[in-house]
Amino acid sequence: MITEVNFHTDHLSLPKWLCLMQDVRASWLLVRYKGVNGKLKVRRGVLGIKKVANATAIKLKEATLDILGRSCSADVGVPIPGNSKGTLNRKLFKHVCKVTEAFVSDSAADEQLAGELLRCKPEDPTALPGSAMPTYSVICPNLRMVDRDRAHSAARITKRPWRAHHELNRVFMYYLWSKQTIAAVINNSETSKSWFAKEVRQVSSGKAEIKSLSLARQRFGTIQKVGRRFCLWIMCVN
Repeated sequence: MITEVNFHTDHLSLPKWLCLMQDVRASWLLVRYKGVNGKLKVRRGVLGIKKVANATAIKLKEATLDILGRSCSADVGVPIPGNSKGTLNRKLFKHVCKVTEAFVSDSAADEQLAGELLRCKPEDPTALPGSAMPTYSVICPNLRMVDRDRAHSAARITKRPWRAHHELNRVFMYYLWSKQTIAAVINNSETSKSWFAKEVRQVSSGKAEIKSLSLARQRFGTIQKVGRRFCLWIMCVN
């Protein structure tokens, strides 16, 4: 029987400042941490993962607390009847919540709001149902910063070169991003998709099968994809 080792309890008791980092992909929440003690010694690691079927802000907050609680528990996974979740070290859990001063995730609204909920308190907690009050209580009273992670923040700067000059931005908006652009027409019209796919097959001698420019404004990654496809198949949209 494989059991979990209680290595987090030692690492989490030392930091005086702690940062929580999380991301959700395919309904799985991953929470990492980075802590610094009084001698500026850095410790980092993964706190855990949890399945979150309905990834709303409140559900993500609850899942984050579950992962924190599991990391602050002893004998997690030990095959003891009725003790699969281990024994929570309440002192350690309160310490982790107290020293957490930063929270980072990507730009998803639910994930950012989950971070805000860790430090927010309702104006009237008594108006909430009894079972919901612990969810809305202040968990991390010293949480000072809720921010976007470095990878996504950097990507939004380095992967938007058209904003470096107003003429580049004008061309980008005129041909790709505005509602009346050729990219939007091809994306929203089945007739235009069929025409575009036919042109691509002719130009590529049947080697490429592309039905649209893959425009989806709600996703950041589509900005590069639609731009690449437009430049590569510009002869097919003339």
